[in-house]
Amino acid sequence: MGFNVKNIVYGITIISLISAQMSYADLGLISDQDGFVNVRESPSLNAKVIAKLKNDSVVSCVLEEKNAKFCLITSADLKDSGYVYKDRVDFFKAYTQVPVFKSSPLNANYKNNLININIEAKTADTNIQNYTKNALDEYHHYQGKKIFGTDGQRPDDRFIQLSQINIDAYGTKVKLNTADLEALFLPLNDQGKNELSTFKALYKGQNLYLFNTLNEGGAAAYHVLIHIYNGKLIDKKIWHEDK
Repeated sequence: MGFNVKNIVYGITIISLISAQMSYADLGLISDQDGFVNVRESPSLNAKVIAKLKNDSVVSCVLEEKNAKFCLITSADLKDSGYVYKDRVDFFKAYTQVPVFKSSPLNANYKNNLININIEAKTADTNIQNYTKNALDEYHHYQGKKIFGTDGQRPDDRFIQLSQINIDAYGTKVKLNTADLEALFLPLNDQGKNELSTFKALYKGQNLYLFNTLNEGGAAAYHVLIHIYNGKLIDKKIWHEDK
C-alpha cells in the first residue's frame, strides 16, 4: 500500500484502547533517555525483567492506584503484561485534540482546520458462510481474518463492523479500506454510547494519533494499532487487553 507524498513526513497511529477491569487506564508512548525501558513481572525495581520496549512503543498503562509509581502495561510488542515506571510513559501531554464534528450510528467525523478524519462502519454481516469456528466451537475468523470484539460469538444485527477510515491530514489523503478493518466488530449501541464518536485524535506537529475504547468493560475488549508514516501504511497490530 503506497502513496505519493512529497516533503511531508507524518505519523498517524490509530489505536483502540480497551480496559475491562481497571481502576484507571491511559494510553501512552514509551519515553526513556536510554532509548528503551525494562518491563518487569511485578511493580518493583528488584523484580525480574521479562521484556524490553523501545522508545515510541505504544502501551496501555493501568494504574492500580491513581498515584502509583508503576504502570501495568500491555502492548502488541509484548507477549505478556508487565510493569514499567509510570514516568517512562508519555501520555501525549503536549498534543492537541481534534474534536468530533458530527456523528451517527454508522459514521463519525473529526475535524479542525488542519485535519479531517471520517470513520465509517456497517451493520455486521450475519451470513454464517463467511464465518469459521475454531476447535473450541467459537467463531474465530471472518472472511479468513481473525475476529475481534465478539468473544467467540457470531455477531448479529446488534453489532457493527468497521468498514472504512479516511484521513486528510496536512494536505495528504490516506484511506484504510474494508479489507483492513472488516474483522473488527463493536456494539451498535453500547449502553447508549456510540463508540464511533468516542475516538480521540491527538496531534503535535506532523504526528497524529487516533485511538478509542471499543467494547469497554467486556471479555471482547481489544486494542487496534494502525500506523501510517510518510503517507504509507507500515503497521497494523491488534491485541486483547487481557494478556
